[in-house]
Amino acid sequence: MIKARRNRILKAALILGGVGILSASSFGIAFGVINKQNGDYNYTHSDINKANLTNVSIKLVPQQASSSDANTDSGKKDDNDQSTVKTVLNFVVSSTGKTIKKVELYTSDNNVLQMQIQNLIPNGYNFDQSRYSENGEITASLGAENNIYIVPEIKSINKTTFVFYTQGDDGQQVEIETVEKNNDELDSNFDISAILPKGYTFVDSQTQTYLVGYTNRYNVKKIINKVTFNLKFVANGTQIGDLVKVEASENDVVNILRYVPEDYKLAEGQSETVTASSNTFEIQVVKIPKSVTTTLNFVEKQNGANVIISQQKVTTQDDAVIKYQDYLPENYQLADGQDNLEIKVGEVNTIYVTKIKKLVSTTIRFIDSTNGQNIGQPLTIQSYDDETLQFSQDWIPQGYKTVEDIDKIKINVGQINNISVEKISVTATATIIYKWQGRAVDTRTVTGEKGTDIDLGSSQFLPSGYEIDSSSNQKLIVPIEDTTYEINVVKKNIVTTFKFVNVDGNQQVGLIQSITTTADGTISIQQVESLIPNGYKLVNKTISIKLGQENVIQIQKEIQTIKTTIIFQDNGNQIGSPVEITTTSDDTKPIDWEKLVPNGYHVTTQPIIVRGKTNYIQVAKDKVEYTYKLIFKYDGKIIKEVSGTYYDDSIPNIIQFIPAGYKLVNPSEANIVPQNNERVYQITPIEPVKKPLVTKPNLTPEEEKQVQEIIDKKQGKPVDVNNLNIPTKSEDLPEVPKGRVPAEVVKDVTARVKNYDKLINSNKDLTADDLKDVFKEVYEKNPDLLEVFAKYLNGQISMPGRPLIPKEQIRQIVKAQIAAAENIMQQELQAGRIPVFEVTGNTFGYDVTIKFDYMDDKYNPVVQSNIQNNKNRVLGNDGKYNRQPSGILDGDYIGWKKFDISGSYKELTPESQRGKTQIDPKTGQKVSLDDGLRIYQYSPDGKDNYTKDKPSQKMLVVDASNKNGYDKFLQVLKAHPDITMVRVDKIGYSDKNESLRNLLSQLPSSVKVVNLFFASRDTTAIAGLENLKLDEVGIYTTIPNIDKRNDRLDWGIDPVGLKNTKFVSFEGGTLESWEDTAKGQRAASIYFNTIRPAKHSNFKDIQDGFEIALKTKASWKIFNGNFGAGGYPTGIDLSLNHNLKSLKGIPLYERVFRKLTLHADGEEFSLPIGEIVSGQFGSLVVQGPDRAKMYFDNPTTHILHLTGKANDIGDNYGIHLYGLLEAGSASLDTLVVDSLEVKQLIQNSQAWGQFGSKFGNKIIVKEGNN
Repeated sequence: MIKARRNRILKAALILGGVGILSASSFGIAFGVINKQNGDYNYTHSDINKANLTNVSIKLVPQQASSSDANTDSGKKDDNDQSTVKTVLNFVVSSTGKTIKKVELYTSDNNVLQMQIQNLIPNGYNFDQSRYSENGEITASLGAENNIYIVPEIKSINKTTFVFYTQGDDGQQVEIETVEKNNDELDSNFDISAILPKGYTFVDSQTQTYLVGYTNRYNVKKIINKVTFNLKFVANGTQIGDLVKVEASENDVVNILRYVPEDYKLAEGQSETVTASSNTFEIQVVKIPKSVTTTLNFVEKQNGANVIISQQKVTTQDDAVIKYQDYLPENYQLADGQDNLEIKVGEVNTIYVTKIKKLVSTTIRFIDSTNGQNIGQPLTIQSYDDETLQFSQDWIPQGYKTVEDIDKIKINVGQINNISVEKISVTATATIIYKWQGRAVDTRTVTGEKGTDIDLGSSQFLPSGYEIDSSSNQKLIVPIEDTTYEINVVKKNIVTTFKFVNVDGNQQVGLIQSITTTADGTISIQQVESLIPNGYKLVNKTISIKLGQENVIQIQKEIQTIKTTIIFQDNGNQIGSPVEITTTSDDTKPIDWEKLVPNGYHVTTQPIIVRGKTNYIQVAKDKVEYTYKLIFKYDGKIIKEVSGTYYDDSIPNIIQFIPAGYKLVNPSEANIVPQNNERVYQITPIEPVKKPLVTKPNLTPEEEKQVQEIIDKKQGKPVDVNNLNIPTKSEDLPEVPKGRVPAEVVKDVTARVKNYDKLINSNKDLTADDLKDVFKEVYEKNPDLLEVFAKYLNGQISMPGRPLIPKEQIRQIVKAQIAAAENIMQQELQAGRIPVFEVTGNTFGYDVTIKFDYMDDKYNPVVQSNIQNNKNRVLGNDGKYNRQPSGILDGDYIGWKKFDISGSYKELTPESQRGKTQIDPKTGQKVSLDDGLRIYQYSPDGKDNYTKDKPSQKMLVVDASNKNGYDKFLQVLKAHPDITMVRVDKIGYSDKNESLRNLLSQLPSSVKVVNLFFASRDTTAIAGLENLKLDEVGIYTTIPNIDKRNDRLDWGIDPVGLKNTKFVSFEGGTLESWEDTAKGQRAASIYFNTIRPAKHSNFKDIQDGFEIALKTKASWKIFNGNFGAGGYPTGIDLSLNHNLKSLKGIPLYERVFRKLTLHADGEEFSLPIGEIVSGQFGSLVVQGPDRAKMYFDNPTTHILHLTGKANDIGDNYGIHLYGLLEAGSASLDTLVVDSLEVKQLIQNSQAWGQFGSKFGNKIIVKEGNN
């Protein structure tokens, strides 16, 4: 007997037959067949008609709960094993009662089981439809013997059918292929395996017999091939270790973490898995930080020698940033020429310093203690205010001595010091000889009162740069006698520095390096070579090293082999195989990547190729051009024919071609455009053809006079779109101190601009070498990029898909930019901004504009704004950078550590159940056991003073696509008020925003931070936050976060949802732009360029929303639209509120808008003429070539019906009618009014003269209104 444990899924069940066990699928179903096609049968007409069911499932229920559709006999557990339940299925012919096949099913419990059985029936038979309904379910008893009734198929005289199927993990049977064979082909040599679907084989023990003239079914499985692939681990362009060979089944998803080299981890954005195939996968890794010791030698130049003032050894991780300022010796400052000093972690760093000094005068007066008279002339000493002056024996007038011991005399620096002296009876002169290595280096004489002690080790006697030889046992405290003292000294430790200069160009390479030795030490050539920058070597190894001084060492580039990899990507997906290009380090030619672009693709952004690295080039499929011919017919006659071409990424809408006065009979055809073909569209007149409009031929003179009076009185001034006097919005940036640009910087940037102007005017072909003095920073980082830019200035290259611009034209543009920069140079320098020489570009070309930027962040209002915004966050910091898109998606915050504490909450899915699924017995569907809820604790990481004293915070993360957690997250928050932050992911992925809007409105008051991540452009859930008092809200997405011109739906926000919110974070940049080449999923704040109120029952909520976005919180970045500081949303969408026909009653604060969307029920949009002015359609009159447009949520709307009388129109209607007709013409082509007076009023307007042609120069007066 075979038994199996049952886990509510079909793959745990076993089916046995009387002949043997035959595997029926890849996951453990087996069956046997007895008496295959035993005997002959008389087929009846009714039998034949019933043989057409092919998709049947059976539901096995315990006997006490069964209401069986199959005849059953009582069954029991198998006698040999009490742990299983045996169920028998007998396939019985309805007309004869004979059993053709028996199937035994064993399960481990007595629970309901559901499975498909259409492929278990004997070949040549089908289910009896008179007993079982089409696509129905057979109910049978678990643990019993059940009869399943079948009928014979009609035997085909000519054909035999072979059906091959598989059975999936969910128990569903899928037909892979059906093959028909002529019966005369089926001789004794026919082999069924010859017609198996490609890539498949029979499941184990599957019978391969068949019945001629019938349908035969066979269970097959996919052939799984074993493949071997290589893992190539790369860090910073260098391969780490050997290739790792891995064997797996083809297309298996393989986790690569176990193969990562020791001391390394996967780089950010690198996937943990690969799909097995016969390839070499390049895996990006980074070194795991290790603890290293960094030495900081603070060196002062003294008398031409380098003297170590202080040495600090700092132990950190090797990826840490060390600030030298934290270790500067007291009263010292950084020496000049080290503005861009960078500490190399794990190495010995030499930092040149100088004392912070102030020169002062100190006066020494000697006073005779017996009579108070001055002795000799006062002594004046110049020194620095931080120096300590030691009283010197040499200062005392001849024949005198101090009353106080010399060692006790304290000199007050910068003041007058009176020193009491008295005459001495006997004097003596001592001679001191200081010797180094037996050679005298200095001789001093001291005259004073005989027998007075002096310290020969004192700094007032020691020669500069020397110290007492501690290895010699010398007496240093000696009396003044007429004798000679010899003292042995040694030189202090000295620092020798090395400046490496490239012999080709005489330019310094890298930082100045140093080696510390004793004065009598030596430095080897090998030590010097170890300091040479990577990629260089000594020009001459016979160099002379000057100890204690700066040595200029000539070096030259080493010729190395460089491997550069290019990978083409289309929307993040790799196209083709990576291409590896081998060059040498002395090869300065740009890499010719253009010829490598895959066929059928074009480059979307100009790449910057970095040698020795993996470069990702973004491509897109070439546009496919189609021709079309549209034929519009009414009543069998051709009304209009249109032919043309279009591209696959810009499919036209049929509505724009429909003849005026007609509409499609079938509106759904509006989006069907033929490809290289023609199509006939049936149309019908909008107005009944046989019902002519009944209108007065003309107005009476009195009526014309009345209309003219209305025009004269109410039309107002003519519209001048070039002089609209629209107020601008301030940038709302913080006030910052004004910075001063140092004279040396002014001199440098001025020289660069003049040099650039000279080069451009020379008209010669430029190279990177020509431009390197202007674009110094670019040349140092990427000389190849500067070479490409030079070719662009020469008119030799262009961006992909763009025409080549002649050199003369480019040079004229650059000349104009230089002239413009020179015109504003003084103004910008006075404001603290300097020209920035950088190379950037877009799809049109390189940017040749000379921009200006601040020298220091403290003078930059944008940077200071970012710092303030970061401080406003609950999980804040005092840095200037926002979070990156990958960090936003991962929930990481700068300055904070994140810990998963979900296991501490019993309401959440245990860790052992995360990611697991099961089959729902009621629906048979796979459901998740994981509720998708996670709770994280954020604590300060201790790396900065701003966050270190902040309290820890807890955040609940909700997966809106997971019903298990979505339904209970409110209960979790209410039960745990210590959770003050909530994040909701995948909003709109599987549920409507309206349900989340309701849930958000019920958040407990303990929640202070809400982060919403939208998976669709429906953001109406934000309105649910309206009445919550929140400290911070974040609104993000993982799809493109900024509108494009042809988007079906723009990003829209209901501002009233943020009514009681203190701060809205905004970060991540744009997720789709010409420079966006990052891989993997990311997240960023949404650029809302449309105000879209959710459906509200209270009009004041809509008014409040506009007030928030355009006035009270207009400075928030989320209300800056697509254009940043100083901008605002330029679109309005009122279509969710069906009762609104205009902007009537909505506060706009003199803003103008480029897009308005309204609701319409059908072809006609009616608007009271009295609402043209109060509806503020004048806000659609804008400046510039990009004109405002009005759209409707109903694509069939094309008629504007102005209802009411001419006298209903408001004052100054001219500009509002102008906005209505101009913007409305984007969707409307027919104008209907209620009277001839209104018709004349409009026809005599500036708006009609400008845009009447958009409406066919025709105004229809509605029938019956005259």
